[in-house]
Amino acid sequence: MCGIVLLQILPVVIVESPLFMYIFQPDRILLKQQVARVAHYVRGAVIDIGAGPFDRYSHLFAYDSYTKTDILPHPSVEVACTAEAIPVADETFDSAVSTQVYQCFADPLPAAQEMYRVLRQGGYAIVTVPQMNELTKEPYDCLRFTCYGIAALFERVGFTVVDMHQRGGYYATIAQMGLMVFLGGCFRLSRQNC
Repeated sequence: MCGIVLLQILPVVIVESPLFMYIFQPDRILLKQQVARVAHYVRGAVIDIGAGPFDRYSHLFAYDSYTKTDILPHPSVEVACTAEAIPVADETFDSAVSTQVYQCFADPLPAAQEMYRVLRQGGYAIVTVPQMNELTKEPYDCLRFTCYGIAALFERVGFTVVDMHQRGGYYATIAQMGLMVFLGGCFRLSRQNC
């Protein structure tokens, strides 16, 4: 049996410009802090599923090897593949990390099954998903999860939820959405003046 740590977050502030996305992402800062609090679960051979071209979290973990995967090839990605078909043997990794990926699957069950397949018995996974967000990675942004929904998904494939953190709540969501509207409006105004 493998354990899973589920972390759920509120929206990332993303507006029209990719440059702006990386200048102001308060939620990325909070997400990194949240991952750091559960980093002690990650050890040994680690796979980062859907890592993208950035190395956001490896420095938080004690590991022997760190393999980044993503659907898009990139020089910093070791394995270009889908999360539903990772080209490695069963039980290859001690730990898995997948942040902000599962909302991009119309059917996330095969990706959860694949994560379970590549983890060794006794391994741990850290998975983060948004509960409320603007659309990202269109047209592939398909789902939003409650903490209960994401837990049910991973329990269905054999994981045991050992730790779960949900950040925010009603007021934090309203504040983040208000900030997103304000900053999005300011950015659009500044672009009109260019």
